[in-house]
Amino acid sequence: MLHWSQLDVSSDSTSANVLRVAGPGPDGLSVNRRVGDADTGARLGDGGRKSADQGMLTCAISGGDDGRVSPAHRNEGEISAVGRAAALLKEFRSGDGTLTAAALVRRTGLPKSTVHRMLRELVRVELLEQVGGTYRLGLLVFELGRRTPRESGLHEAAHPHMAALHEATRHNVGLAVLAGGDVVYVDMFRGRDAPRLPQRTGTRWPAHASCSGKAILAFCDADGLTTGPLRRFTEHTITDRDALAAELERVRRRGVAYDLRESFPNVVGVASPIMGADGEVAGALSMSGLAGRISLTRVEAAVRAAALAVTRRLAGGRVPAAQPSSQSKR
Repeated sequence: MLHWSQLDVSSDSTSANVLRVAGPGPDGLSVNRRVGDADTGARLGDGGRKSADQGMLTCAISGGDDGRVSPAHRNEGEISAVGRAAALLKEFRSGDGTLTAAALVRRTGLPKSTVHRMLRELVRVELLEQVGGTYRLGLLVFELGRRTPRESGLHEAAHPHMAALHEATRHNVGLAVLAGGDVVYVDMFRGRDAPRLPQRTGTRWPAHASCSGKAILAFCDADGLTTGPLRRFTEHTITDRDALAAELERVRRRGVAYDLRESFPNVVGVASPIMGADGEVAGALSMSGLAGRISLTRVEAAVRAAALAVTRRLAGGRVPAAQPSSQSKR
């Protein structure tokens, strides 16, 4: 790491609170930057001998002609300021969406002073909002999320069909996309008498344990699941990869996927994939309800028809060649 003892620190004539830092960096790289109180977060003391790896200074490091970068910017476990901000924001994906600074320190493992400093900055730029002693996602996050090209186009195409399904059945209706080994719900209609599930707009759920996830995975060109064990949620959850591969083959044949008490002991569901204009799977539309109160055989055709309507809208009125078969073989 680069330490103050290696640098030439001098005052900048343009400001009493601005310093110019220059000197040799790691691996022979050069450092040359003006830094002030806004950069350091604190005035320099003890002869300015605070180490850069304590987060008190961020230096702009320029390499030579070979394009080398500082080890601090390589993927060797060190987290940049952007990475720390992302770590904080990701914690708001679970729970009720509000967290205290203490909870964020505990969850992320970041230093308390770092968390408080970054929370102030995230509030300032409207990525977070402070409500008393708690924090929640700011409107800027919502605005940016709505502008995500893939999800926004899919959401606009699917929303009216989901609303019609919900109105006709009063069951939970969801729209999900694949993200790593999870599905992310980009829209959700909750049925008045349907089970209260943790899935809601913006939340994740393991793809192997949901009908939406299996509907998408079955039509992915590559294995959409990450390596490692498949988590079990109920006695019916498929946790064997060979068994899951066989299940995905059945999904490809019948064109729909089922959740038969695999995510929750008393919940069942059915999902159908939505294909994009390029013929690739774009997401899945699902319906779920309490076992014994929802007939999957009765709602399956409606879910399939809605997914096909969304597919046609995304494709400008035509049906991509990769659209799943309409023959159901349970």
